[in-house]
Amino acid sequence: MHLRPQQATAQSLSRSDEPMLIAKSTIFYHNHQYLPGDILPEESEEKSKWIECDSAYETEAVEKRPKAKRRTAKAGLTGTAKGDLESDENLIG
Repeated sequence: MHLRPQQATAQSLSRSDEPMLIAKSTIFYHNHQYLPGDILPEESEEKSKWIECDSAYETEAVEKRPKAKRRTAKAGLTGTAKGDLESDENLIG
């Protein structure tokens, strides 16, 4: 079974609290072929050479932010929101 290296996605980059090494071009290393966008092994002794020759780049660590909780008004509450033009009652939610 052939396992493909992990592809870097916007989601994986935004959730990363550590820098990642991403391939810019095809790299063959330790019997694995890394395609552009794949995450390269950080512990590689070739890391500085890949960055120097512009075959890879290192992402910056992103601070994890807490997720906001969605809040909405309860249906049927009166308020200052504009309702439809035919009714006199303004509804929120």
